[in-house]
Amino acid sequence: EAKPGVMEIFVMSQCPYGVMAENLVLKAQKDGKLPKDKEIKIRYIVDYSAERGFSSLHGSAEWEENIRQLLVAKYYPNKYWKYLEIRNKDYQSSRWDKALEEAGINAKKIMKKFDTEGIELLKKEAEYTKAYSINASPSFLWEGKVLLNFGTASEIEGFGFLNPNATEE
Repeated sequence: EAKPGVMEIFVMSQCPYGVMAENLVLKAQKDGKLPKDKEIKIRYIVDYSAERGFSSLHGSAEWEENIRQLLVAKYYPNKYWKYLEIRNKDYQSSRWDKALEEAGINAKKIMKKFDTEGIELLKKEAEYTKAYSINASPSFLWEGKVLLNFGTASEIEGFGFLNPNATEE
């Protein structure tokens, strides 16, 4: 399904390359280089089956972090990128609560919704990811079309910042 002007970046929240993609977006935000007429949405890569539950390449800590990030995006959209900026400094740390607090997010509110709404949100992500056969972090979906990597994503007008090998102008 075509989504005009939408770049979806599929990540595993504890994958160094997925974190790199998020950090490139954060840097572009700070530098004022995000395209004004386009939207960037982070999606999460996870497997789910009713029999086995969730599985993620980097273990249960990763899919649990995916849930927290989905809940932050839903309930604190204005603080979502701030949370990612803080969390990505030490994304493998078990102290996610400190990152939430530092970003001004109520950790209790997030955890209260974790086992109910959070689980359902992640199931939807698993279904969406599976529909596009995405399993590499990061993967990019531009206007509903799967792109292979940073290079092809950075060739789209306005998204040159996604090239991790680009030098500053």
